[in-house]
Amino acid sequence: MEEVKEINEIEKLNQEWNEKYLRLYADFENFKKKTQKEKEFIRNTTKVEMLGAVMDIDSDLHIAEKSIKDNEGVRLIISKLDTFLKSHQIERIQTNKYDPDLHEVVSVLESGEKIIDVVSRGYTLDGKPIRYPKVILGK
Repeated sequence: MEEVKEINEIEKLNQEWNEKYLRLYADFENFKKKTQKEKEFIRNTTKVEMLGAVMDIDSDLHIAEKSIKDNEGVRLIISKLDTFLKSHQIERIQTNKYDPDLHEVVSVLESGEKIIDVVSRGYTLDGKPIRYPKVILGK
């Protein structure tokens, strides 16, 4: 009788320790996931801050390309910048068709319902906008 009681206590203790272990393991797994998300957020924030100047240069070069006709050198630099930005998962936001959720309108002109000019290019990182394009819109 004493042995059965002792075995029951040991099994109960074993079950308690097993439950504590499972809770601790789950907490640790949640901690690892949270830490990974925080690291990814910090990495992306740092990337956006560091590449901000490069995105400005890319936007300025595209404006220069409009005013300089047939300049192969400018196109080559733009191509290299595009490749560089894509290698860092930064994509340009399309500016062919106006989307009020994606485009920041800086001016409106009386000439149709479309984007007339792009003042500053917009970019996404991993599909999320990090800089919205600034456009001149026709009304």
